Amino acid sequence: MSPMKNLGPALLLVSSFSLLGGCKEYFAVDEACPKRVPGKYLSPVEADAMLRLNCHRRLAQVSAAVPNELVSIQARNVLDYLLQNPVIDGLLGEEREHFFLKQVTTSPGYTGSSVADRLTNPTTGVGYVYFDTVGSGTREFIDVLWTFDPATNPLPSGAAAVDYLMKDPEFRQNALQPSWLDGAYAEVALPPAWFDRAGFAEQYGRLPVEGRAYYLVSIYTQPHIEHADSPVIYPKEGQLKVPLYGVTHVPNDAFPGENFQTGFPITFTFGAIDAVNFFPIEFNQYRGALNSISVDGPDGPVDLKILMPGDIADGSLPDGTWVRTTLTAYPTTELQPNTKYRVKADVSSEESEWEYDYEFTTGSAEADPGLNPDLMGVAPPPVTSTGI
Repeated sequence: MSPMKNLGPALLLVSSFSLLGGCKEYFAVDEACPKRVPGKYLSPVEADAMLRLNCHRRLAQVSAAVPNELVSIQARNVLDYLLQNPVIDGLLGEEREHFFLKQVTTSPGYTGSSVADRLTNPTTGVGYVYFDTVGSGTREFIDVLWTFDPATNPLPSGAAAVDYLMKDPEFRQNALQPSWLDGAYAEVALPPAWFDRAGFAEQYGRLPVEGRAYYLVSIYTQPHIEHADSPVIYPKEGQLKVPLYGVTHVPNDAFPGENFQTGFPITFTFGAIDAVNFFPIEFNQYRGALNSISVDGPDGPVDLKILMPGDIADGSLPDGTWVRTTLTAYPTTELQPNTKYRVKADVSSEESEWEYDYEFTTGSAEADPGLNPDLMGVAPPPVTSTGI
């Protein structure tokens, strides 16, 4: 079957394959991994994560994400600020972990009130210089997880963290960002004392034994040069060993800030050929639209929830507050293991319209057993829930 029919302009500015350094196509994450990631300044965990990030990018036919030393320093500074400023109302409030990206000048560890400030401020910044201040975009992702039982529920780190975070469309938007110029990944352990100082026990009656914060930043050409003529699709056509589960942040009065377990999300990340079709101040920066989508398995249609850029979580829909270029279809329950699914979708932007008809195949239940309720911060929904 034909995976895509482009119903609009077909101009291709840059070939994704050529940017990847070859024409070979991959269909499973493990098979798509490059041999290494440049950057002797990276810690072993950072190098491990960046390598895994590029496995996913290569699979999705997006050019390699190259880290930058100055941006890496900025990334570590962000998590150092979080480490020095435990604030439970920030962590579990409306802004979630994004609270820590708007640093306060009087707080310890302050290096800038925004990512651009932290990168370029002549006093507190790291000395980074944008190659093109007008044509460059910068996007951040930050998340915090915690556990009461690290022996049976260890927090992911390095490559495992990237695989887990790829289940979140907000992270995926950044991880699969086309036209990557520079960027960095960092993570840091949060000891019980951090949660104690934050007032966590007052909220929940006990403290996590372990916590971990994760941060990813990308600097890229906007509008995209790469994938300007068609969205980045994930899972891609013919992808194998697709995970069964996804996660999304959904408000929960009994446990504010918890993540909500779903089926593995299907995403379309947009770009534009013509700069006039890029709208940087809008939530939906390329005015992408998921006009229709169906996912069919052996038992028939899969129930889906659609997430558009800027959607505010309301207890039913996921949170798209920080999504700008990615459209998401969430299966409301986990996918079945070792199963083929067929996706039919109609998506469009200001410039074009695409019709997709393709299949992907899930992996084993052992490879993706889902989330344990005891892994706080990534708990599945209550047993009374019927879906998202």
